[in-house]
Amino acid sequence: LRLGQEMSCPLVVSAPGKVILHGEHAVVYGKTALATSVDLRCFLALLPPREGCVELELPDIKLHKRWTCSEVMAVKTQEGADLEMLRELCGCGSAPSTESLALLAFLYLTVSICDGELRKNAGVHALVVSSLPASAGLGSSAAYSVCLAAGLLFISGQIERLPLPDSSSSSCSSSDSISRTLPALIAERLAAEGLSSDKPPCAARGAHAHAWSEAELRLVNKWGLEGERMIHGTPSGIDNSVVPLASN
Repeated sequence: LRLGQEMSCPLVVSAPGKVILHGEHAVVYGKTALATSVDLRCFLALLPPREGCVELELPDIKLHKRWTCSEVMAVKTQEGADLEMLRELCGCGSAPSTESLALLAFLYLTVSICDGELRKNAGVHALVVSSLPASAGLGSSAAYSVCLAAGLLFISGQIERLPLPDSSSSSCSSSDSISRTLPALIAERLAAEGLSSDKPPCAARGAHAHAWSEAELRLVNKWGLEGERMIHGTPSGIDNSVVPLASN
């Protein structure tokens, strides 16, 4: 999916959670920690957008929000996004909720990465489903932020869609696994949109994540950290680093 381009194969991005094996608290102070990914995942599907609209669906927390591109671009300044205006748009008060922080990360990354597309009044429509429990130390917010970053970087043309493997290739079985593990809600929505879900989606998952170049993965990691900052304030950066760079 690229804005203004027909999507014959849906873009689905998947990112794993993480577990810190050693140094969970010390890493916040710049000390060494040992972490790995776990195969509980967050999935993001890019759906055909409504013209002039930015839309986010988070059915796990019963949240569905839509804004116009002009509303979102109103928070854009020469220095970046006006965080106070953005927090107000997302309903972040003195004690922001999980829902408002999820919206904040999404809109901040959308404004920062896709401002060129928004200026053209092109839309963004993201559906996110996750098997990662929140506030359990498993990197649910990092997986969410990395999925958002990868999807939005793709929309803006900064990273490439991963090619579907040839049916004769050794990676075909892994790609079939991707198709089988798609959450039912995403598969149903793809079918409802008339998009192909009977073959592996163009996706980033497991070994396929490394079909992206190191530079592309580091770009995803960079923006994943920015999403984490919107949610946590001063994260260590280990969660968002493990998710794209050490996917299992």
